[in-house]
Parts: sequence; structure tokens; C-alpha cells
Amino acid sequence: MSVKFRVLVVDDEPKAHDTVATVIDEEFYDDIIVELTHLDSFDEAESLLGSPASQFDLVVLDVMDNGPLGANSVRTKGTDLYSRIRKIRWVPVIFFTAIKEDLGFESEPPLRTILGKDESSELGAAIRRALESNAAGTARELVETLDRETRMFLDRNVAPHWDAYTQHEPESLRRLLVSRLAAWLRDWETSSTAQLEAISEHVPSASFYLVPPVGKSWRAGTILRDPAGDYWIVLTPSCDLVLGRNADGRGGPKAARILLARLVPVDGHGSVAKALQDGPVSNNVRGPAVQILRNRNDFRWFYLPEFLGVPDRLVDLEHLVTHEYDAVSAWERIADLDSPFAEELLARQSHWRGRIGTPELGLDDSALLDGLRARVRFQASTESASN
Repeated sequence: MSVKFRVLVVDDEPKAHDTVATVIDEEFYDDIIVELTHLDSFDEAESLLGSPASQFDLVVLDVMDNGPLGANSVRTKGTDLYSRIRKIRWVPVIFFTAIKEDLGFESEPPLRTILGKDESSELGAAIRRALESNAAGTARELVETLDRETRMFLDRNVAPHWDAYTQHEPESLRRLLVSRLAAWLRDWETSSTAQLEAISEHVPSASFYLVPPVGKSWRAGTILRDPAGDYWIVLTPSCDLVLGRNADGRGGPKAARILLARLVPVDGHGSVAKALQDGPVSNNVRGPAVQILRNRNDFRWFYLPEFLGVPDRLVDLEHLVTHEYDAVSAWERIADLDSPFAEELLARQSHWRGRIGTPELGLDDSALLDGLRARVRFQASTESASN
């Protein structure tokens, strides 16, 4: 089944439009259909992108405006348009321009790519990567879905039961909607289609984190870096970390002290260190290390995979410290652990700290199995005789 994308080309040189059209004809076949819109006016492009009906998946943009230079003329209208596009509507952009240098930003494909007019041989692959990312379509779908869910919830639920939902406090509607949409988004992510369910079982490391962190208040799962360069994760419940007036009447969280667990390098665990050594690794060595890195069995450790500013680390729930908030408030906040990983970490902490050791049955393995086998067979024969 073919997938359709819309591409806007903004360039005041007709030759550039022909080049993009030729490249797309050569790059795409029946698998992807590309609908091209050509504009030679930067102002018209801005107006079109600002329209609610705008549904473009990619913008191919020149930097230079080759019109006559006047008192108020600006040659680099493309970069100005790009800055305005980001405020209006998010969409991947390919700068296809004669002046690649000194744009004020780097090429970061596939969502922002810079190519010279003499690099048209690379343009087809850049367009394909940008379109196949489906970044604009995903963002657009999310906004439209949230709008639809909000309208349906207000119309079908809140309107008929306004007093029950708000308890005569209209300002509570914002909190109600935020909670509702947050819960709905989680459900939409993991169960709206069979494909999403499959994806949710195996996620990239980015799914562990909120980067950059959300909000000013720390939460359970906030990852910090201290001035010495060591990493820590917050285990204090999120409800005690909301910034406001604390018991002393000063601005800060309710928690008097912050509970932190140390994040140690992965080779700080003996089993993982053995598996990371050079040379062949046997299954007997690999198995225990994988169990740790998959966060299975051993509740003391919780593996955090590398992502952007977060290095590969193990949470050591045996290495805990507490500090007054003022003593650590200036530490660098790297990321927040996202749900459900933050909840899993807190559950592990509770299990690890609250576990109770019990004595084992005083039989060796063979005696245990032999005795159980004899009793099961005797019970089966007794039941058979009674029938």
C-alpha cells in the first residue's frame, strides 16, 4: 500500500523546483507518493504554513532571496522563515542552498538537513529519510487526537455532570483534563493498535527518560549529577518534592531531606564486569550479566541505558544517602526516569528494603523431590482406589 506525503519547496529560482521534482521522480516509486507544492515567495510560504489546513510533511527551503537589494531587503530570508516556521508549526526542513556556511546551526538529519545546490545527488536520500521518519505526521496525529479526545470528554462526560466533576470549582477543570489526557495518552501509546503493543514490549533507551526533564519540581526518578561528576537518582516520593512552601515557610519541597541512590558504572557489578572483558564470553558468564542488564531477578540493581547526557549506569539500592534539599538543589538535573520505569524502580526499592529472610526447609534437593514425588503418587493411587 502506497503512503502519501506532501512536500513544500520554497525557492525563487525555477531551476531549483525542477531539480527537486526530478530527484523525487527518480527516488520514489510506488511505495511512496509525493505531492509537491512549489512557491517562490517566502512570505507566501509562511502564510501557507501558518494555515490550520497546512498538512506538509517536509519543507525544502532555500536560504537566499535573489530579489533586488533595497533599503529593507534581506537576502537570507530562508533562515528567517525557518525561525518563524518553528514557532508556527513543526515540520522537518531541508536547506537546499548555495550558501551552506554560517547559517547559525548545524545539519542534524533527518529532521534538519543542510545541502548545497551542488549536492543534488544526495537530495533524494535526504528527502526519503525525512519523510520516512514520519515526524511531522506523528506530531500532527497527536495534536489532532488530543483535540478530539478533549472535545469528546467535555461534551459527553463533563457537560452532563459539571457539578460532580468540578465540585463547583471551575479552576479544577485544568487539573482534571491534564490527568485525563495523561492517562489516555499512556493507553493510546500501548494499546491503540497491535503494532503499538508490539513496539511497547521492546523500546529504545530514549523511552526510559524524559529529556529534557519536565517541570521545575524534581520527582521520584530524577537523575542528578553532583559537582564531582557522580550520578544519583531521587527515590523520594514525587508528592513530597513539589516546590512550594515547606514546613519552615520557605520555598522548597515538603521533604526535609532527599533520598538518593548512587548510580555506579556498569562494570562495578562483578557479573557484568566479567562479561565485558576482552575475548570469548561463555554462556555461564553472559547469562548472569544479561539478567542484570535486563533488570531481572536481582532487586538491588536497576540498569539505566545510555541516552544523551545519561551514561550507562546501575542504580545501587544498597548505596543510599540523604541530603537536605538546599544542599543538592544546585546539582545538575540530567533527566527524569519516565513511567513505568520510575514506578518499577520504587517497587524494587520497597522490595529490596522490606524483604524478610526466612529459613529453608531442612532437606537437600534430592530428598525434597523424592519425598514429594512419593507423596504425589500415593495421593493419586489413593484417589484412584476410592473411585
